[in-house]
Amino acid sequence: MSEWRERQEKLVRSLVRRGKLPFLITHLPDIRYLTGFTGSDALLLVSEGGVFFGTDGRYLTQAKEEVHASEVYIYRRKRDFFHRFLRRGSSLYFDQERTSFAFYREMESGGYSPLPEKSPVKKLRMRKSKEEREIIQRAAIIATSAFLRVLSRITPDQTEREVAAALEFEMKRLGAEGVSFPPIVAGGENSAKPHARAGSRKLLGGSVALFDFGCVFSGYCSDETVTLTAVSGRPWRQRVVDAVKKAQDEAIRAIRPGVRCSDVDRKAREVLDRKGYGKYFLHSTGHGVGLEVHEPPSISPFSREVLREGMVVTVEPGVYIPGEGGVRFEDLVVVTGTGAERLTYIPKTGVIPDIQSTRAR
Repeated sequence: MSEWRERQEKLVRSLVRRGKLPFLITHLPDIRYLTGFTGSDALLLVSEGGVFFGTDGRYLTQAKEEVHASEVYIYRRKRDFFHRFLRRGSSLYFDQERTSFAFYREMESGGYSPLPEKSPVKKLRMRKSKEEREIIQRAAIIATSAFLRVLSRITPDQTEREVAAALEFEMKRLGAEGVSFPPIVAGGENSAKPHARAGSRKLLGGSVALFDFGCVFSGYCSDETVTLTAVSGRPWRQRVVDAVKKAQDEAIRAIRPGVRCSDVDRKAREVLDRKGYGKYFLHSTGHGVGLEVHEPPSISPFSREVLREGMVVTVEPGVYIPGEGGVRFEDLVVVTGTGAERLTYIPKTGVIPDIQSTRAR
């Protein structure tokens, strides 16, 4: 059985048990996961009679090459897709988080009864197959290799924006399809912003530099953060570096199947609270990574999810001191049968890694 058919049959079985058919899927990463389609416009209707795919004429050839579905239909208007596969007046479930209100109104005006429902694909995507994990690791390897090459060539007069551009170019040059997100390259006090924008300041002008980067390979994302805290020749707040490093280590050590995601977050937060930096930890400890760089599960105090073998998540505690700077260490890990295995290899120490010996396979 192909991976596409297996995924589709799992989904159909789940929806039959819940009595939630037919179900319309509009979220493109979900459609890619189920059919292999990589374009930018598509609909997928899941019913007991099959999985029906629709897109517009721009993707006629691409859909024939990529899509695994019961039928591929090329529409001029999305309304045509509904009319082909559904009787007017039919109930139609849809993903309430990913479908716009405008599209909801279009379903209504087409003569259907749209019913909002939680995503049925989200849980399927959380646990990665061996092949998916290997692709994510390949993305991480490309991103790490690009970072080390750029790091070896940084000069004192380069700006954050120039380094970010070089990092993006290098990832693509090494085989990435694109970036998971615009690289965050922040020096000095700019690094105190968790999602800082690269600007015109000299990156090495302060005593701390933060790099958050990732790339896309075969549709899957990577995500990693490295903070260097001795770029001006003297360590910046070594106690902060040590606290963030310990928080990350404790959180990773807590990861194993059956553990609540909120408990992993708590482990990191407890360390930073004990060290006096808890109030400077401004975000969750991590998140899932796959076809999207942010996807379930969430490693946060509010998460109700439980870790399962095969999940791929980030672990990224941070401390951000306004007016001074910030430290964040982030690694990708896969949940194994007994714990966690890192998919990223740059040592998170706060100092410039030895480029010759760093394991960037």
